Amino acid sequence: MSSVHSNGWSEAGQVRPASGCIEFARGSHEDRFDDNNLLSRGQKIRIDVAADDKVPIEIHSGQIRPHHGRTIRGSGPNTTGDRRIACVIRYVDTDVAQEVGEKDDAMPVRSIDRPGHFTDFAPPRGNFTSESLALHDEIRSAQAKVMMKGTRNAKGLCA
Repeated sequence: MSSVHSNGWSEAGQVRPASGCIEFARGSHEDRFDDNNLLSRGQKIRIDVAADDKVPIEIHSGQIRPHHGRTIRGSGPNTTGDRRIACVIRYVDTDVAQEVGEKDDAMPVRSIDRPGHFTDFAPPRGNFTSESLALHDEIRSAQAKVMMKGTRNAKGLCA
């Protein structure tokens, strides 16, 4: 996979090591392991990362922390009793294509999807409108089929 892809992670509250902040494996974005190696469904990489190579990332509410899509990352347990609520935004080139399902859904940020790999949609017109909730259900259902393909739970994660 030669495409550019990055993730933007934003937390709704302050996250420190005690609350299970994300830790990056230093330099892991440069290791290819396999050209098509991207994980889904909570899969795990079976490698040991030395403590000196783990970089804890503390983040405050409203901050966004970008990282390369290939970065090996994980987090420790949340020992504080506080909730961790986050939002992840994935940025990919338009040459990235869905291999398991049909098309993936995307909101264009920049550029034009000339290859036609995505079903583009516009931002919602308001919070929790019937139109935006219906679109959300449609997208969630399609994504669940892709993520759960090959498992016994073909309906998806939220069915």
